Amino acid sequence: MEATPPTSPVDALLATLARPAPRLWPARPPVVTVDASDPHSALFVEAAQRSARATVIVVTEAVRERAREERLADSLPARNDAYRALHLPYVECQKLDMDPWRKPGGTLRLWDKQREALWHVQQAEGGLVCLPVGAGKGFVGLLAGAVLDVDLVLYLCPPVTLSQMNQYLVLVDNNFRIPRTQLLSYGKLSGASGEKALRELIGDTPDDRLLIVADEAHLLKNRTAARTKRFVRWFKEFPQTRLVAMSGTMTTRSLDDFAHLAELALRGKSPLPRVRRQLQGWCKMLDVPKDFAPSGQPTRAIRPELWMSMLPVWSKLHAGLPIQIEEDARRSMLRQAFAHRLDNTAGVAIQHEGSVGASLLFDALDTGTLPDTVREAIASLGDVTTSPDGQTAKVGNGVGVDTGRLLPDVAIPLERWRLAHQLAKGFYQRWVWPTGSPDEEWLTKRREWGRAVNAELRDHAAQGYDSPMLVAARISREALLGQGEPKHLAWTAWAAVKGRPLPATEVVWLSDFMLRAVRAWVRDNAKRGPLLIWYSDVAVADKLAAAGFKVLRGGDDVLRYVESADVLCLSAHAHAVGLNLQRFNRQLLLGWAGGAKGIEQLLGRTHRAGQLSDEVWATMPLWTTALIEAWGKLLRDARYMQDTTGGQQKVLYAVYTGGAAVHRPEIVQH
Repeated sequence: MEATPPTSPVDALLATLARPAPRLWPARPPVVTVDASDPHSALFVEAAQRSARATVIVVTEAVRERAREERLADSLPARNDAYRALHLPYVECQKLDMDPWRKPGGTLRLWDKQREALWHVQQAEGGLVCLPVGAGKGFVGLLAGAVLDVDLVLYLCPPVTLSQMNQYLVLVDNNFRIPRTQLLSYGKLSGASGEKALRELIGDTPDDRLLIVADEAHLLKNRTAARTKRFVRWFKEFPQTRLVAMSGTMTTRSLDDFAHLAELALRGKSPLPRVRRQLQGWCKMLDVPKDFAPSGQPTRAIRPELWMSMLPVWSKLHAGLPIQIEEDARRSMLRQAFAHRLDNTAGVAIQHEGSVGASLLFDALDTGTLPDTVREAIASLGDVTTSPDGQTAKVGNGVGVDTGRLLPDVAIPLERWRLAHQLAKGFYQRWVWPTGSPDEEWLTKRREWGRAVNAELRDHAAQGYDSPMLVAARISREALLGQGEPKHLAWTAWAAVKGRPLPATEVVWLSDFMLRAVRAWVRDNAKRGPLLIWYSDVAVADKLAAAGFKVLRGGDDVLRYVESADVLCLSAHAHAVGLNLQRFNRQLLLGWAGGAKGIEQLLGRTHRAGQLSDEVWATMPLWTTALIEAWGKLLRDARYMQDTTGGQQKVLYAVYTGGAAVHRPEIVQH
């Protein structure tokens, strides 16, 4: 018998990598951890480089020490911020008596939920106010400075609501003793001079005598946005500034949407971990899952993070978290417990039930049979993308896809999604090349870069590396450092041409079927009162205006037409926040913006306190698969928002009738 030759470390590693990988979804390359002190570490790295299937992580003693410190912090209550969050006092809300601040002769009376919110603000010296649209959170923000006894209130709000908030300010000031209050729009804060404007308004007011009220605070959820960075930087520079953050939709898909706001407003009373690593553990357990397995494929199991398993016990909703429990049931249980945690935390005001005395009903817009030209164009987006007319289509803001040829893999899914939604309305946008011919080099390099990004997201997505922006940032840095994998070469090639100016665009209408359906809807509902039409595409707005409808764009004075227009067309991007539109009880949703958060805001313009009709109707376009799937995703996100904050979402408790009931997707419990 021949002797078995000795196996070197490199041979052993290669043999391991040659074994069939377990059938997991999504497929991920193996990770080999190598101790830097191992004399064979260089050989392991060399072997991994010879095998494209593995990633080698070289662990130094410093890394090991940091890992030990993190484990220690996660295991000791005294060093774990999640433990602190779970042991905050359990409070029962009270209603604040506003008479001490009332002016002689003041007659304005607050609702119970407004007084409860102000009690929370007073108790915590700041607050998260999660009241639904129409619940009067604007009055809460204007009175917060009085109950906190500050010298100056800086009130941030969307530009579209500035006029209305000025009216509210006059009303509140006539009835209550309030400190000096300055209104500032988020648009002003986002500009290059935003921080300067902030400092000029505040002047020499000490930070411990200053309150910032952030109305529609979800506009500050993006930590990378300029206005959010300026906002957070202010609190780092002036840490004694108090904050009241208000929104009916504080979170849409992740606790990370508002964790930084909770910390700024409540500091040590925040119900969320302030240590980012520990917060990410909570996100993993509660957030909307970022990846869904195809049918029949298992998802990666999740397990409770240390200390978070205590949450159901603390909430008094469950006796404990069973060890053996399905992932969906575990996530649902933890979400319920977390919602209870929020609801009984000082400084957090949540209204669970709406105060609207009107029912909310959905139905579907009847378009009849889709025209052949539209059906064929949509069908071409199936397995391959083909051109509706053999030219280059443009989708979104400067985003284009080469539809003049077959594309076996659509490079950028977002483009495909936008194009599918445009075609569902009967149009698409295309680039008009100055020379009459597409820039083939630009299109090719852009397409290859898009595929590289998608491959990274598909195969290597992880926390901090799970969006096109994050992937692009890392690959570009690695390319500049000289790495030369295919993804780095794709970036280098795209970077050389991406700065070329984009050509002009034009809209191509394949059919006017949507306009005919809109006219029929207006005719059928004309005797039921004034009508609203919401749009999200400029092309649709132009089409409606050309047909004689009153169309308002961003920056137009909506209040000028609210009381007189029989049919009013508004932008879902510009007008879905802050407006009181209770005069209308029938609306057509040709588009919406901002997902579940955006639709909650939009519906709240009409379905809110002060609505005199017994019923508020919303008619939806549900005539293509793309539109139905988009609504299904919106419902999933709404379920997460409702589960984690306890606040009812309009799209979940609404009654679906007719075609909307037939096509309503299942609301999955993720």
